[in-house]
Amino acid sequence: MNKYSTAIGTIILMMIVGMSPIILSVIVTLVSQNSDLETYTMSVAYLIGGLLCIFVANKGLNIRFRDYVHKPDIRLLILVIVSAIFHEIFMTYTVYRETLAETTVLTTDDIFPIADLVFIAPLSEELLFRFAMLTVLLIASGNSRLKLSFSISFISILWVLPHFSGFTMRSMDIAFTGMIIGIIYWFSKNLLYCIVFHETTNFITVITVIFSEFFYQRAYLLYVSLGMWLLLIPMLFIVLYHNRNQYSFQPLETIKSLHSK
Repeated sequence: MNKYSTAIGTIILMMIVGMSPIILSVIVTLVSQNSDLETYTMSVAYLIGGLLCIFVANKGLNIRFRDYVHKPDIRLLILVIVSAIFHEIFMTYTVYRETLAETTVLTTDDIFPIADLVFIAPLSEELLFRFAMLTVLLIASGNSRLKLSFSISFISILWVLPHFSGFTMRSMDIAFTGMIIGIIYWFSKNLLYCIVFHETTNFITVITVIFSEFFYQRAYLLYVSLGMWLLLIPMLFIVLYHNRNQYSFQPLETIKSLHSK
């Protein structure tokens, strides 16, 4: 069997492993008959799934988590953060502009959902989709640019599924953002940059909700953010590309299940 085809099967199984704790979350919510628990149990279940993927990748595939989390370059980290800020502002005006017209009042009940959105969910999703799944495909792709591009696109589409609410602009936004994060991971081999980019975009989402009136009344920020996006994202990719050989993905032979096929 073709090793890349085997890798596709492997990452589907990995996705099932990572998402399986959510079933337990649903059961707990139904048994308790307390819908307020759903937010808490779902986020905890998602995190457990992400951590479970680290264990499965390490023990089952011999993909070591520590090999893909490195000490960041501070200047590059700042570029990642600033790029994420303007990326999300641009996407907010492009995809979610109508929501800015709505006034949102946050309460203490929103503290955990915000913490989940900004910290827990990005960490969980990057562990599952970028580390556990994309790593396998990028290794199996070898030097094939076509397979590398397909791998990033495929994982980005799969990443839409947990957020799916129909074939909308929101789904396209998530897939597009997923491709940017995938390219960051491909060049940097450092999951930390992916987590920071993801958490920053979600944090900006919270900011635009809290200060929706401010953003709604300043439509010119769409053009400012677009200009900064066109400047910063290519700059980020260029810097990452020039530093791409600092770290490398494990050779295919080190992955147990694919090597044995």
